[in-house]
Amino acid sequence: MKLVTFNSRAGAVVGGGVVDLTGRMRVRSIRQLLEEGRLAEAAALTPADFALDEVKLDLPVPDPAKIFCVGVNYVDRNAEYKDASEAPKYPSLFMRTPLSFVPQGEAQVIPRE
Repeated sequence: MKLVTFNSRAGAVVGGGVVDLTGRMRVRSIRQLLEEGRLAEAAALTPADFALDEVKLDLPVPDPAKIFCVGVNYVDRNAEYKDASEAPKYPSLFMRTPLSFVPQGEAQVIPRE
């Protein structure tokens, strides 16, 4: 399931559309949905309320508490990167800040430094 925040509302992408979880489940945000463990309930909602191309996507979780990322976490990483490096023994873990993310389709500003 792909979770999205759109037009300041929580949603789930279903096919080519978006289910409005804020309206159907009375949640304020994706973060609330995750904290309450209501993903199975959200997955059961299948009819889309909006076409995906008619909503403006925001950051998926606009109010994160912490952001931990996992990198190099799949077996075929070396085949994809073709950089002749050895397969990693463990995935890499790293943190990100909320300001390092942008909504899908928006420009990422990269400082010259």
